[in-house]
Amino acid sequence: MVAPQGRGLVWRYKGRIVALVLAVVLGANWAWQTTERRAQALAEGDRLVGSLTRSLEYHVTSSLRSVSSLLDEAVNRIDPAQWPQPHLESWFHARLAGYPEVRAMLVVDAEGNRKGEVILPNGRPPLEPSPENMAGRDFFQKLKADPHGTAMVIGTPILRGPGEGCVPLARAVLDAEGGFAGIVVVGLDSASLRAKLETVAIEDAGGTALFRSDATFLARTPGHERWLGKVMPDSPVFRELIPQASSGVGHFIGRADGNDKIVAYRTFADYPLVAVIGVTENTVLHDWREQLFKEGIANAVVLVALLVLATLYDWRAEVSRRLMAELEQSHRELAHQVEERTAYLAASNAELAQFTFIASHDLQEPLRSVSSFLQLLERRYKGQLGPDADEYIAFAVNGAKRMSTLLNDVLAYSQIGSPNLLPGRCDTNALAREALASLGDLAGGEVRIGELPAVVAVPSQLYCLFQNLLGNALKYRSQERPAVVAVGASVVEDGWVRLAVTDNGVGIDPQYHERIFKIFQRLHRREDFAGTGVGLALCKKIVESAGGRLWVESRPGEGSTFYFTLPAAD
Repeated sequence: MVAPQGRGLVWRYKGRIVALVLAVVLGANWAWQTTERRAQALAEGDRLVGSLTRSLEYHVTSSLRSVSSLLDEAVNRIDPAQWPQPHLESWFHARLAGYPEVRAMLVVDAEGNRKGEVILPNGRPPLEPSPENMAGRDFFQKLKADPHGTAMVIGTPILRGPGEGCVPLARAVLDAEGGFAGIVVVGLDSASLRAKLETVAIEDAGGTALFRSDATFLARTPGHERWLGKVMPDSPVFRELIPQASSGVGHFIGRADGNDKIVAYRTFADYPLVAVIGVTENTVLHDWREQLFKEGIANAVVLVALLVLATLYDWRAEVSRRLMAELEQSHRELAHQVEERTAYLAASNAELAQFTFIASHDLQEPLRSVSSFLQLLERRYKGQLGPDADEYIAFAVNGAKRMSTLLNDVLAYSQIGSPNLLPGRCDTNALAREALASLGDLAGGEVRIGELPAVVAVPSQLYCLFQNLLGNALKYRSQERPAVVAVGASVVEDGWVRLAVTDNGVGIDPQYHERIFKIFQRLHRREDFAGTGVGLALCKKIVESAGGRLWVESRPGEGSTFYFTLPAAD
């Protein structure tokens, strides 16, 4: 038997060739989509570690600012030449109890000699003896060389045992002529830095580290004990990335652990520190690989099904071609035997018809099976070709401990706008007078509360609003005249009431009229006026949650008037 003339191998394997071409097209499309999803997964990993480095910078900076304020207080009150002073020692012993991250405080004179004993927080066991002279320490030498240039110097970690140590934070003490008189240094427990790293670390294999700007390890997780105090200037972060950009994301093999990583690095804005957070590509691409495996299996099944169908088609076509060739050959050879050829052709035709019926009937079942399976695959995977990346929740970080008053203010600030607190008609006069009565000793000036119209607000929040505004009006009083505070109101258009709290106190410079309403912003030292910097921010949020507006009109020495609008009650 021979194939029909003009029909070679291409015709013979037509079905399989078409199936292979289709498989190549589908495979190329799948490969392109897979590559795109991989790039998207890596980009998502870049965004994740970048966000975590910003969070780490915020919390470490907050802790260092707190310690810096302690050092500011110390250098303003301590004179190394007069040290030790028992009453100040007792004072700072007590102060250190509020700084759990600080292990100790030392006073050093201009020659590097330690003055007095190590100041420890009350109730904390003594440390190993410190050297009597610290002239060789890097932080001392830097501050002595330039006592006016740097507010706070971060020294090389001092190791106290396996995995234990502290990071020196020092400030220069100036004498009356502005000359170098010595330093005050505190030891920041490196374990507190490690604890902050652990709150943002994604995985051990990725690694999270805090460096000084000269590539000295201040903390690392994992391996804190191994890397504390070591210097790695040849790390790709310091050798290649930071010279190009102070913050960013890089892909390389970590020198510390040899893992293939996505690493975000961030140079701190306020301190000579660099935060580095890594995640291995294996972790970032875990879901992508799972999806790749599942799709690979599905595509393999589809490919096998196509090849099976194509092979069956080619086999059926080949059988038909061979039968037709045999019939033609028989017709040419037996032309003179008409009756026999007729009988033979009839038999052959009957056989062919029967075969065609059987083939076309029996092939429906596998065809239906394959078709149903393909439809099932389509329904199951339709719409799932995009990345299915799991979200890594790592923002459950608390900042340094605040004083109880600050915590209460922040809590109150956060509760403004809660759906559980419904506004209603408020007796403004009664709430203003209750708020005034709650001020106690502050209410030593003259306070005049006019006739105030009822408004729509949350009563407890309106009470808090008056308490803060009246308290500020009485607290920031002028030393040159008795405090006089007036509370009044006027009805404006569209059903709104404008209320005003006016005082004759110290006043506010116009350049600070916006700043004072931001949380934690203060214009005065705590020694002059107590407070947390949350009160006016709280007032602004209360007013705005009711749909109103709060603003101030004031000049230094001329007193202040705080205006706010609230909906009028019917």
